[in-house]
Amino acid sequence: MANREGRDELCTFCQKPRHRVRNMVAGPPGVNICSDCIEICSTIITEDRRKTGTAKGGTGGTSAKAPLQVPSPRKIVEHLDGYVIGQESAKRAIAVAVYHHYPSLRAARRRATSRSRRAISCSSVRRVPEKP
Repeated sequence: MANREGRDELCTFCQKPRHRVRNMVAGPPGVNICSDCIEICSTIITEDRRKTGTAKGGTGGTSAKAPLQVPSPRKIVEHLDGYVIGQESAKRAIAVAVYHHYPSLRAARRRATSRSRRAISCSSVRRVPEKP
């Protein structure tokens, strides 16, 4: 697909023309990246995250693959004992509620992970349609 000046679109990274790649993603005006370069970048980022053990945000948090450790209700009550005096029945109720909340956190984490793999969440990026 030719751009406004009539020239064939090129990948900003590898300089391949549009007709030699499967897909071309356009960013800000004049900036394009081909599917081959996207795959290479994805591989580099995945390897870097695996080596450093950082999550998707890249801020040094927990590992993206680390499972949530579910403390038992008894452990939760013991933790609450350090902060709350008395209120034994309330502490037990809260501990059980927190314990049962963990499965929904796991499900939300799985949904977020699968969603982020399917879509690029950058509003300034658009997919250039393929040639007919």
